[in-house]
Amino acid sequence: MGSSYMTDPIIFLIDTLFSLYILAVLLRFLLQWCGADFYNPISQFLVKVTHPPLRILRRFVPSIGKIDTSSLILMLSLQM
Repeated sequence: MGSSYMTDPIIFLIDTLFSLYILAVLLRFLLQWCGADFYNPISQFLVKVTHPPLRILRRFVPSIGKIDTSSLILMLSLQM
């Protein structure tokens, strides 16, 4: 037989959480690129959620103008 009845929901849950996190990183990238107001509660939530891994990546990856390349690298690495 294939997988058990418990592994499919767990895989679905993990995949959904990764997709939501990728969406949060994408939204943060777009908000930074547009120069949006970061005093907005939604923007502050996105910054709090995505800041820890981006802080580590920013040590090694520089930004190019208004483009935050660390956000792009994080999105690409989470897609794999």
